[in-house]
Amino acid sequence: MALSHKLYAAAAKNARTYTPWQQAVKSIERATGVSCAEIQGPSRKAHIVAARWQVIALLRARGWSLPKIGKELNRDHTTILYALRQIAAVEARPQ
Repeated sequence: MALSHKLYAAAAKNARTYTPWQQAVKSIERATGVSCAEIQGPSRKAHIVAARWQVIALLRARGWSLPKIGKELNRDHTTILYALRQIAAVEARPQ
């Protein structure tokens, strides 16, 4: 029992812990291949905007406020609101 406790403690010490922001961005990074710097950057390329919108939707679903999301993405909260409305409009379109 003592050995497994030591192994767990060593693994926990070596494991990198991420903030909720980093967890969200890392999951979108893996899924889309768009880096955190690109997501936070000024680019308006379609694939980067799509990844940015995924981060916005994910954080909003986790209960983050618009100003808090905007601060992490270097954008105004109204830009975040616009993105959420665009996401809702795209989802509402019949296919």
